[in-house]
Amino acid sequence: MHPTLRRTGLVLVTALSVMLATLWVSGTLSPASSTTPSIAGTDPVTNPARLGNESLSFGGCAVRFDTKDGSPRIHTNSSHYCVGVREIYISQANGRLSVRLVDRQPVIALSAVPDETLAGARGIMVGPSGGTSGIEYQFYDTKLGRPLDLRKLADRKRIKGSTSNLWISWVRAV
Repeated sequence: MHPTLRRTGLVLVTALSVMLATLWVSGTLSPASSTTPSIAGTDPVTNPARLGNESLSFGGCAVRFDTKDGSPRIHTNSSHYCVGVREIYISQANGRLSVRLVDRQPVIALSAVPDETLAGARGIMVGPSGGTSGIEYQFYDTKLGRPLDLRKLADRKRIKGSTSNLWISWVRAV
């Protein structure tokens, strides 16, 4: 198996594991579902999985890079929804993809999954950072051996394409 595909599979498994664990802890996956997990103990230091009276919110989006200059856009249609995003743009401070969320909440889990075009064919990896009111995504090109700076047209061309998608999602406490 190609190393990029192996890494992509690992990212997918890790992201799904984090989200499933969060759903289990919240009680969403149990028969007696509630917004308050039924885990013994109340001290968040000794029992960090306990959310108390908080609920969970989930958000996500497909970001596509098919514009004329390779800039990102929210990809929505009858098969693709985007939930929780106010806007997306390229940060002029650091050249990363920036996603501004609709509200400010503590983050529990973030995921960024480049699709088969980006990860498989082009060797692009992506990592998220942040989470309260916004998330930044750093793109890394394994073929060039360096981070991409999306302020530069040449770097945007590495991810541009009619089917180039980044799948982003998050879990937050509300």
